[in-house]
Amino acid sequence: MFEIPEYVTLARQMGESLSRKRIASGSLGNSPHKFVWYNRKPDDFAVLVRGKTIEKAYSKGRWLFIPLNPGYVLVFGECGGKILYHKALQEVTQNARYAEAG
Repeated sequence: MFEIPEYVTLARQMGESLSRKRIASGSLGNSPHKFVWYNRKPDDFAVLVRGKTIEKAYSKGRWLFIPLNPGYVLVFGECGGKILYHKALQEVTQNARYAEAG
């Protein structure tokens, strides 16, 4: 599980590298997981994030917020694992969960 300083660092790094980029595509639920909750179905998520612009990420406690313009926020709360950034056209493993920003 990420600790608060790691969330602060992730938010800063995302702010530096992802702010103002547009999401080309995104997916979730690529591999089975017993302890995860989504508030959208995978197909709905893909449509929802496509074309959105990433605004400056920020953290509050053990929560990471990534605003998407217009009108949405990706929220990662009390989680562990990896959050990976893949440049456009970079090969992505089948088990990755990602949103591609260009």
